[in-house]
Amino acid sequence: MGKASSCVILCGGEVLCYKSAAKKIPPGAFIICADSGYNHCEKLSVKPDLLVGDFDSIGEIPAGIPAITLPAEKDYTDTYIAAMEALRMNFSEVVFIGIGGGRPDHTIANLQTMARLSRAGLRVSAADGKSEMFMLTAPGKLTVPKREGCLFSVFAFSDICRGVCISGAKYALDRYDLSFDDPRAVSNEFADTNPVVTLEEGTMLVAVTLR
Repeated sequence: MGKASSCVILCGGEVLCYKSAAKKIPPGAFIICADSGYNHCEKLSVKPDLLVGDFDSIGEIPAGIPAITLPAEKDYTDTYIAAMEALRMNFSEVVFIGIGGGRPDHTIANLQTMARLSRAGLRVSAADGKSEMFMLTAPGKLTVPKREGCLFSVFAFSDICRGVCISGAKYALDRYDLSFDDPRAVSNEFADTNPVVTLEEGTMLVAVTLR
């Protein structure tokens, strides 16, 4: 793996504020660009360590950068294959930048990819410069970063998340069983401190979004 313990995967989705998104890149992180995620590099002031994709979105593969070239017809997205490469390289943390916007099917696929890594034991988050998302697998605990003008939501990403607790927010939960089709924990409000979310079983998504 080298010296880095963190990996950043740049995806081809929207980055709404490059300055803020760049702050989510851990120092010394290994940078993987999933196809057109390469287009974010200059504005994020990063140099890619690896390119992954069929490169239909950027055309010519940049010279001097290691690349995994994929066929245009394949079973998985470029982002998923980049994530599996990060898993193979044994990173402990993966940060995705630019997973949303544009095609909703790709956004959903990217969230599923985040869940896959979380279930494999990695710390997983995503950012676009305006919002943040965290995937948490039990037994797990997350202190949600408070952001002005934002709400936070909790969604089950397994059939059921058992023992979900939310403290330090306007709306609390105490060992609630949150199912995949239950949106009860959407649009919670921050209080005076950073809220804490815990769960006993399952995988869930915690999203901090603008009002």
